[in-house]
This record gives sequence, C-alpha cells and structure tokens, in this order.
Amino acid sequence: MRSFLLPSLVLLLSPLASAVGQEARLAPGQRVRVTAHTCQLRRTPVTFVAFRADSMHVRYVKKRLDHGSVVTDSLSAAVPLAAVTKLEVPAGRRSNWDKGARSGAIVGGLVGLGFGALLVADCGDDRGLLCPGDGGEQAKAIVVSAAVLGMAGGVLGTVIGAMSSREVWQEVPVGRPRVAVFPTPTGLAVGAAIRF
Repeated sequence: MRSFLLPSLVLLLSPLASAVGQEARLAPGQRVRVTAHTCQLRRTPVTFVAFRADSMHVRYVKKRLDHGSVVTDSLSAAVPLAAVTKLEVPAGRRSNWDKGARSGAIVGGLVGLGFGALLVADCGDDRGLLCPGDGGEQAKAIVVSAAVLGMAGGVLGTVIGAMSSREVWQEVPVGRPRVAVFPTPTGLAVGAAIRF
C-alpha cells in the first residue's frame, strides 16, 4: 500500500509545485494584460511599472469621445493584487489563417447562395421563377453555386489570414496570498488572492 501511496502523492503534487514556481516575474516597461473587474479592467493591455506592497502599478491608454473627436488619456493606476483575477503576458504571435478561412468560406457561401438563387430566378422572361426542370434541379444549382463560391472564399480568406497575425497571451499566476481593502466606484471592497 505504501509503494502505491508515494507515487500517487508525487503525481498529485507535481502540478502544484510547477504552479508555485511560475510566479509572475515582470520587468518595468513590459506589456501585460490585466483583468481586475473591481478596477474596471477587463483583459486590458497595460504597461507594467512596479510591484509595491500589495499593489501593481501600471500605465495604460484610455480612449474617450470629446466633442465628437477621439481623445486618448494616458493613465496611471495602482491595482490591488487582491483584485487581479487574471494576469497575462505576451507569448508570441499566431497566424490568422484559420479565422480567414472560416470568414472567407462563410461569406463566399452566402454570396453563392444569393448568386445561385438569382440565376435560378432569372431563367426566362415568360416564366420567372419557373425555370425548365423541376425544383430539385434548381435546388442543386443553388447548392453547387454556394459550395463553389464558399470554397473559393475559404481559399482567399486563408491566404489573406496567413498574411496577418495576432498576439497570443499566456496566463501567469500573480503570487503570494493577499487580503486587501480597496476603493471601487460603488464603495469599498475586500479581496483575497491565494496562490495554491
């Protein structure tokens, strides 16, 4: 029984040990993405300044409308670490080929449906919607049109998506156990963050 207990305990605790070893190590000026709902930050890209006591000091840009024009405000904030529910760091870039293929196929398929329906509807001046052939052949023509233009749109979307990329973010743990009281727009809040 003991020979089974020790390996089981090691297997159960190994993810815990790796999570503890991955505490966030940030350099001043590094871009991070912070989620702290009580501070009105939701996956907000910010520039890390420093950790001080139980808060993380950051700078970020906020856009607002002022008399019809867009104004950007450069803001500094001390975000209580107890309020941070998610902290992410950049983990490289990823191609958008998959999103481009999906979008292109959907748009091409919809255009193909419309184009096929117009072709079937405009078969002759005297007949209108009643083209030679039965309804099954008309439906096949519409489906073929949607499939061909959907595939063409998918290929075009893949090429366009492969030429662009998006940033990928990786979540990192914030750190030590913390309990803090901090102001919110509606009053005071108590938050706790515990690292397992």
